[in-house]
Amino acid sequence: MDQLTSNMSEQGQDKDALPPTDYECIGPVSFNGRVFHGTNRAVPVDLSVDYTELYIKDNPHEIVHEIEGSTLGAGLYTTVEEEAIAYAQKRERGGLPGEVYVQEIDISGARLYDFRQRSNPRYNGRVSVSVGETWQAYYEVHKAEIVEWMRRGRPEGVEDTTRDLKGYSDFLNFFVERLKTGQELHGRERRGLDLRDMLRTYLTDPDATSTLHGGLWTRFALKELECDGLIYNEGGERGFQTPKGAPSYVLYNLSKITSQNIKII
Repeated sequence: MDQLTSNMSEQGQDKDALPPTDYECIGPVSFNGRVFHGTNRAVPVDLSVDYTELYIKDNPHEIVHEIEGSTLGAGLYTTVEEEAIAYAQKRERGGLPGEVYVQEIDISGARLYDFRQRSNPRYNGRVSVSVGETWQAYYEVHKAEIVEWMRRGRPEGVEDTTRDLKGYSDFLNFFVERLKTGQELHGRERRGLDLRDMLRTYLTDPDATSTLHGGLWTRFALKELECDGLIYNEGGERGFQTPKGAPSYVLYNLSKITSQNIKII
C-alpha cells in the first residue's frame, strides 16, 4: 500500500532486549499512512472514546459497543484494505445485521510499537525482556482495578475474575523467566515468545485466560511504552514459524486520526 509509510524511531529502541537474533522485534516506529477498518456500522470512528477509561465505567458490557477487538488491548483494530473488506464480509456471513462497510482512516504522527520481526516483518518477533518485566510489574500494581470494575458492573463475576487474574499473574512469572533465559514456553510447538503469548489471548490455547487485562495493556502501551498503538501480525497463532498476511494496526490514541471516510462494499 503506497500511502502507508513507517520509519524507525532512533530513540525508541529497546536497549534491554535480548541480544539481536532473527526473532528481535522492530520496536517503536513513527507512522503516517492510511489504514482500513471493516464494520457493519455506517458511522465514523468516535474520536472522543478514551480506551484507557474503559475499565472504570459502570457497565462492563459497554466495551462490546466501543471496540471490535480485545486480543491486543482495547483499541481500534485496522489493517490494509483487502483484509478489512474480508473481515467485514466474514462478519456479514456470520449473521450480523446491516450492510458491509469499510472505514478509510488516515493517521499522522503516530508512534506505534512494531512487534513484527526486524529481519522479516512477515513474522512476529519476540517480546523483549524489558517489555515483559515492565508489563509484569505494571499488571501487578493495577490488576485490583479490574476487580473493582467488575464489582460495580457485574458483581456476580468477581470471584471468577479474581481467580483468572491470579492465574495470569502466575503465568507472567513463568513467561518472564523464559524471556530471560531464552527458553520457549513449555509444551509449545511454535518457537519463541511473542505478544499474544504474553497477553495469553490465543483462542487455540486451552489454558488461555480471559481478555480482562486488555484494558490495562492499553494503558500500559500508552503510558509506559509511550506508544499510540502497535503493529502485529494478528492471526499469528503459530508464532514465528509461519509467515502471516497483512498486519493489524491497533490504535489506542484516536487523536492521531486526521481524516476518515466510510464506503459501502
